[in-house]
Amino acid sequence: EAVRAGTISAAQAEKTVQKSVKAREACEAALPPLREEEAITNAVLQRLNVQKDTLGDQEKRAEETIRTLQQRISQLSADMEREENLNKDAGETIARLRAEATGLGTAGEGHVQKVQKAGGEASESAAVLHNRESQLSEITEDVARLAASHQSAERFIEDAKTRLAKAEMDEAKASSAVTEAQSQAGNASATFEKAIQDEAKVAKAVAEAEMTLEQAEVGRGECQARETIGRSVCAEADGVANALQAEVSALTKLVERDRAQGDQILDLVNVQSGYEKALGAALADDLKAPTVSVEGLSGWAELVSYDLPPDLPEGIESFGEYVTVPGVLNRRIAQVGLVSAGEGPLLHATLLP
Repeated sequence: EAVRAGTISAAQAEKTVQKSVKAREACEAALPPLREEEAITNAVLQRLNVQKDTLGDQEKRAEETIRTLQQRISQLSADMEREENLNKDAGETIARLRAEATGLGTAGEGHVQKVQKAGGEASESAAVLHNRESQLSEITEDVARLAASHQSAERFIEDAKTRLAKAEMDEAKASSAVTEAQSQAGNASATFEKAIQDEAKVAKAVAEAEMTLEQAEVGRGECQARETIGRSVCAEADGVANALQAEVSALTKLVERDRAQGDQILDLVNVQSGYEKALGAALADDLKAPTVSVEGLSGWAELVSYDLPPDLPEGIESFGEYVTVPGVLNRRIAQVGLVSAGEGPLLHATLLP
């Protein structure tokens, strides 16, 4: 029964499928016309939309045209009103001009004769005016000539007065000069004699000055010679000074180098000027040794003084009088004497051990 029921269900399902297939085929057969109709409908709708837009634009243009025409109508109305006013004003002006023309016609009667008469009178007046102007020009020229002549005469009078005053002053000066010349002429002889005496004195003074000049030239030559010698001596002195300066620099460097080696006994020694070489000959390199107080170190140590120190040879001066030394050098310096270079070898035999 189950199989039969399944078979029945399958048969029913198959029928349903067949019906569905047929319905589908029917729908597919009916679909192309519907699609075509839809396309036509869309085309018609699009065309209607285009027409709608076109009609909207035309409506806007029509409204703008209406507004433009209304504005032109308003402008034409205003123009017509203005033209009417102008025509009215023109009529009034024409009437006024006609009235003025009538008045001018009435007033112009006999005007030509009056103008001709006035022209004749004007010509006569012009001729009279020309004559008067000519006469005035002549009178003006005469006045100018007279004024120039008057000014020239005044200048001539002033110049004459000036020349007269100058001549009077020159005359007074000439009189004074003559008087002064006469006065000076009386003293001319005495002045001349005095001038001769002064000339002799001047000549003598010139001769003395020339002699003095010659002596000065000789002195100048001697001074130049002495100057040359002095410059030579100065140059030699500069050379010696430079050499001494170099020697001092070298010695300074040497001393500084020795000091750099440590605490030296030389730093505790003071010697009188001029006895430095004697100190160097007596102690030499021992001056570089330091003072020591600890056994085992090399240097100058404090020693007990001699009970009976040996004396220097007779006549020998002790070097200790010219040098100040620390206590560690007392024994050494006490046995140093000052002798000349020639006496030294001769006194060797007299020295005690």
